[in-house]
This record gives sequence, structure tokens and C-alpha cells, in this order.
Amino acid sequence: MGIVEKLYNQSKLDLSGVWDMYFYFDPGCRFLRFKSVREAIENNERDYFVTQIRNVFFSRYDLDVIQNEFTKAANRGIDALNSLCDKHLTEQEAEIFEIPKISTTLDLFELLKSAREEWIEARQGKQSIKKLQKKHKNKHKPIDHELMFSAYSKVRNFGLGYRILMIDTTPELIHSLEHYGPILEWVEDIFRFRDCKETGLDGLPYSWQTDAGVRVYGSNSPISSRTKILDLETDELKYGSILMKMFNKKLYPNQIKDYVGVEFIVENDKAKRKFESFIRGRIKATDKVEEFKDIKARTKLNPNSSLGYGVTKFILRIPLPRAYVAGHPLGRLIHEVYPVEMQIMTVEDDEIRKTNPEVRHENYKKRQFLSAFPAFFPQVIYEPIIKSKGLE
Repeated sequence: MGIVEKLYNQSKLDLSGVWDMYFYFDPGCRFLRFKSVREAIENNERDYFVTQIRNVFFSRYDLDVIQNEFTKAANRGIDALNSLCDKHLTEQEAEIFEIPKISTTLDLFELLKSAREEWIEARQGKQSIKKLQKKHKNKHKPIDHELMFSAYSKVRNFGLGYRILMIDTTPELIHSLEHYGPILEWVEDIFRFRDCKETGLDGLPYSWQTDAGVRVYGSNSPISSRTKILDLETDELKYGSILMKMFNKKLYPNQIKDYVGVEFIVENDKAKRKFESFIRGRIKATDKVEEFKDIKARTKLNPNSSLGYGVTKFILRIPLPRAYVAGHPLGRLIHEVYPVEMQIMTVEDDEIRKTNPEVRHENYKKRQFLSAFPAFFPQVIYEPIIKSKGLE
């Protein structure tokens, strides 16, 4: 199987829908068609793009500072995509798709001005692709693919900087980092883990009683928890994971509800139902929970989901106190609620997850990446480059 077939025939992603949302990644360089962009470049408005960035993400800072921060954000995005390629592709494939980091002395105006010039020249002027195709029926598109690749890469770099700053400034993400500790304290208060006993189970040596009347299993803690967007080893945000979720699910960062996850492992399906019933009736005081999914073993939640084990997932919004806000009717009792993804699974399903190579987390992440891959690295841009190198 060739590189093109391997990397571009596995995804079922609605690419046009993704590029409608994230137009900086559109292989047609739609951003360069915008009237405001064209006029800014033609009128030599050198501060136009960096001023936009300041208006959207920052305030009261010099434009030089904003441009520097934007460059660093773009490079964080580039690092994220390169890391995903290094992790999930072969060495040869990763080298083909490696994105060079941009200079810290980058001038945003010059970047996009040169991108537009290359984009126009690659298409033999301002003619549309459709018109060119009509003129050259039964022939290759009269496009300079190297110039199109260069123009696209520059627009994508701008888009990466923009989207990374969007992630960095999303309140839901900031709150997940800020309130991770208080969220775990709330969970402890609600379930009151106690009566720790040895289980004799490999990987789950202890169990704890809870107020749900169900014992939960674990190693050092009765729950497994994480901020899904933070790499605990490097203490850095997992931009690659967030970008994949944004593109695969067509979500903006503020629409992602599972930045924090808490997992409970119980004995069997009966215990799982009892635990879930406690949450519905005693915590929520309603039969409804948000985004409830009961995934059975050997079925899939979505085309990229792990297979082979069962798990119950839902969103639980947890109330946490916040600073006093003058004029708010709750006064000093004011709280905000934060979405947390809850997962409940059985001891048996946990064992399947750990031992079955088909359902390991790294394989799940690879499927996610291959699904989003054509949106990050469009086939129409990359296939001519791959073929020119004889690597198809």
C-alpha cells in the first residue's frame, strides 16, 4: 500500500465541513480570497493582521509583543502536528509531512502577502481553478504545485497560530486547569471513599466503599482522574489531542466538555447500574444526565472509538465556589458549574482495555489522527509533492 492510499483512504471525515469551520486549512486558500485580506495587502496595511490578533486575543499590548506571541503560538501548533506525525507515521512518512518552524522575526503581513502572491502565480493569475480546468480539458491542472504548497503552508501556519491562541484563551480550558484540585475534592466529598481493602487483583489491588453502596477499585486511589489537555510528564498542553478533537468532531474549543475526566471502576454490570443510579437520583436529583452513552463491549461509539470493552460515559456539571461578584443575587454563595466527563466501567472491561492490543489507548489515538490527517495535510496539496519525489 502506497503512502497516498494508506494516509488518505482511511478517513471518513467530512472535509468540506471541517474546512468551512477552519478555513485556514482549506487547500483552496479561501482565506486569501477574502475582500478584507485582499484590500489590506493591496493597500499595504502592514499592521492589519497583527491588529486583528490583538483585537481577538489580547488587549493593550504593543503590536511587536502580539506578533511575537502569535509566532510562538504558531510554532506550538507546528510542534503539535509534527509530534503527531512522529508518533503515528513511519519515519519516512513523518519526514514528508514535517512542517518547518517559523522564524521568531516573522512579519505577519509579509507572510500573508507572499502567500497571496504565490497563490495567484500558481494559478496563472487570478483565474479560478474551475475556469482553468475548462481551458485545459483532459490535461493536468495548469497549477504550479510547488508554489501552491508554499502558499498553503504559509496560510496554514497563520491558521495554526490563530487556533492555538483560541485554545489558550478558552475559558473552559483555563477553568479545567484552575479547578482540577477542587473538582477532585468535590468528588471525594460526594462519594466519601472509605474502608480500603485488598482485592488480590493485578493492577487493581485495592477497593473502597462509597456512599453509593458500591465498592470502587484502584491502585493508589479510588478514582482515576486527569486533565485531558495537560501532559503530566511535560506539564504542557496537549495541543495535538485538542486539535484532533476539534477537527474530528467539528467543535470549537469552548464546545469541548470533557477537559477533565474522572473514572470509576466497579465490580460488575450490576454494581455499575447501582452506581449510575446513585448519581442520577442522589446527586442530580433527576433521571437525566448530559451526553449519556452506554457503550457495550465490542461495539463502537464512533468510527474512531476504541473497540472491545464496555464503558458508561456522561457529563456531570460540578458546582464550585468562585470569587464574589458585586451585584450577583447569590452574593457570597455564588458558584459556577464545570463540566466533567464521568466514566464507569467494570473490572472485566478494565482488564480487556489493558490486555487487548486493539483497544489500547495509543491505537485509539492513532485512529483519531488518521481520521483528521487529510484535514491537516490536504491530499490535493500533498499528493503532487509526494509523486514528484517518487514516493507515492
